Amino acid sequence: MPNNKERLDNLEPGLELVQESLRSVQEEMRKANIDTEGRFKRMETSFGRMLEETINQMQELIVTSRESGSSTVHGNRRDEERQYPRDQGNDNPFAMASAQGQGR
Repeated sequence: MPNNKERLDNLEPGLELVQESLRSVQEEMRKANIDTEGRFKRMETSFGRMLEETINQMQELIVTSRESGSSTVHGNRRDEERQYPRDQGNDNPFAMASAQGQGR
C-alpha cells in the first residue's frame, strides 16, 4: 500500500497536465477576445460610415425635393382636381348620405 508521499508524487504529473491545459485554454480565450474586439471595431467603423452615407443621401434628397418639390406638389394636386372634380359647395363626402337618410 502506497504511503502519502507516493500518492502525492503520483498526483503531481496529473496536476501539471491540468495546469498546462488551463494555460492553453486561457491563451485561446485571450486570442478569441482580441479577435472579437477587432471584429466589433471593424463593424462599428463600417456602421459609422454607412450611417454617414445614409444621412448624406437623405440630406441630398431633402434639398433636391425642396428645390424642385414645391411646383411638383401643387402640379400633382391640380392634376388630381382635374381628374376627380368635386361637387361645388359640398366638401363633406357624407353630406349626400346624411341628406338621403333624413328624407326617410
